[in-house]
Amino acid sequence: MKRTERVVLGIDVGGTKVCVGVVTEDGRVLDKQRYPHRNIPVEEWTKELMAQTDALLERCGMRDRIAAVGIGCRGNVDHRSQRLMATTIMKLSPEYDFCQALRSRYGRPVYIDNDVKAVACAEIVFGAGRECGDFVCYNVGTGIAVASVAEGRLIRGRDNNAGEISTDYLPGGRDGEAAPGLEAAASGRGIEDQARALLDACPDSALAAQGEKLTARDVLAACRYYYQQTGRRLTFEYSLVHGVNDNLREAAALSKLIRHEHGHVNLIPVNPIKERDFVQSGQKEIQDFKNLLEKNGINVTIRREMGRDIGGACGQLRKGFLDEEKAQGGGQDEMTERSGE
Repeated sequence: MKRTERVVLGIDVGGTKVCVGVVTEDGRVLDKQRYPHRNIPVEEWTKELMAQTDALLERCGMRDRIAAVGIGCRGNVDHRSQRLMATTIMKLSPEYDFCQALRSRYGRPVYIDNDVKAVACAEIVFGAGRECGDFVCYNVGTGIAVASVAEGRLIRGRDNNAGEISTDYLPGGRDGEAAPGLEAAASGRGIEDQARALLDACPDSALAAQGEKLTARDVLAACRYYYQQTGRRLTFEYSLVHGVNDNLREAAALSKLIRHEHGHVNLIPVNPIKERDFVQSGQKEIQDFKNLLEKNGINVTIRREMGRDIGGACGQLRKGFLDEEKAQGGGQDEMTERSGE
């Protein structure tokens, strides 16, 4: 990097963490700092953000090269007035403009947008948008958000909420419950809530002791406890989906997570079924993924495929059974009983 090159300060505000990064004009992240998000008054939150940002700029020595500050934040953002109007992740005050506070602090222009809208803009400039002018960007994390791009232009809608589906209701409910909203059922927090509800039926589980907060690290801790008690090797099943989780970055992250867990990884190339658009990874991607895990000292196997050409592979067979039951008029309760026999 040339000493005169200008950089941008990027701030990603999510429901569980805040990430601040120093980014070049071509999208390279030179340095970053991450810290846990706290749902606190916006004035206090801004002071914490400034302290973390100052520490990052002190470490990388690029404060004088900052050309602008960009913020992606969960919530309703008025992109015209550049104000965060509503959010569930901090306590806002109508009298306090934290973007203006950042402008005063760093003496640079500050821009804010909804987080998934910001991601979609990044895809337009640096990612999928360079080859495809029409796409939809899904962001699944603490919540669920969607942004749509048509002919290379972000579709915002009247209130900058075009494409949002997080509050859409899912059909039906379980055991007489009201139909859940999509975000309540399928987001990271929703999946965690459902897992915690299932623990009520298994009070002796090692995971039940974690109480309100249950994370992937808690699951690994339970795996570690199991190994210590039984001495049995752990098996981690990893489904490979083309273009989703079969790249070397994901392989490196998986290696870091489980390399000391006394287990092996069984790679499962996903089998296509007609109502899903999942595509199986190519042989090169599968082998490269396997090689990187092995390079990091992890034992790896690749599941052998049988029956895919006749729709009898894993996932395909179950789907075929459900289709047959539906065609014969079998109800959900009947299918559940037969599956449990």
